[in-house]
Amino acid sequence: MKNVIALNYNSAKDLLTRDNYKLQIRHTRPPRKLVGLGELRVIGQRLINKEVVELIISHEDYYLGVDNK
Repeated sequence: MKNVIALNYNSAKDLLTRDNYKLQIRHTRPPRKLVGLGELRVIGQRLINKEVVELIISHEDYYLGVDNK
């Protein structure tokens, strides 16, 4: 399995699907009041079995959003 940590999500997806891996995606969420900004990046990966790789993805940066409550 290739190391795809720090690549953007689309590049990582292309590399792993070319090697016939199936992907599971876990998306991290920012703390309250923060909004994701920028590209999605791979911040972690884990081999589930011989065919399945789990990618943990997050936005590159966050900004303080407006609280509507």
